[in-house]
Amino acid sequence: MLYSESVNFALLVPNFRIGETAAMTNYIRNFSDIQIYSDQKSQNQTCRDIMPQGIVPQLAIGYNILEGPGRTGLGSHPEWHQVFVVVQGAGTLMSGTELTPVQAPCVIHIPPGTDHDMLVKQGQRIEYVFINKYLGVSL
Repeated sequence: MLYSESVNFALLVPNFRIGETAAMTNYIRNFSDIQIYSDQKSQNQTCRDIMPQGIVPQLAIGYNILEGPGRTGLGSHPEWHQVFVVVQGAGTLMSGTELTPVQAPCVIHIPPGTDHDMLVKQGQRIEYVFINKYLGVSL
């Protein structure tokens, strides 16, 4: 069984304003209930928005699977920090002009505005959670 098919996410989500009593609600989604999509600039990538923008202020979480040969597509996000938690497989992170081999388990931080791409060769596969922490705005 693939890791991505066996995971349920149960997150406690604060629903309060500063000075108010915190009311907690559960956000629970099974992977089979989350729509799969592909980014137009990617190659052999599938994505899921496992906790979309708006559930927790300034935060979004997704799950990517990249099969080789493939890539996520060069991107740069000036509005958010991005963290990848590699849970399975291996690939190469291109960050700026550097190429860095990565392998599960590992954590990667990509600062705002950094050009980056995840690459996998033929026969490689990588699965990772991505966490977007938005700067200075509530979503």
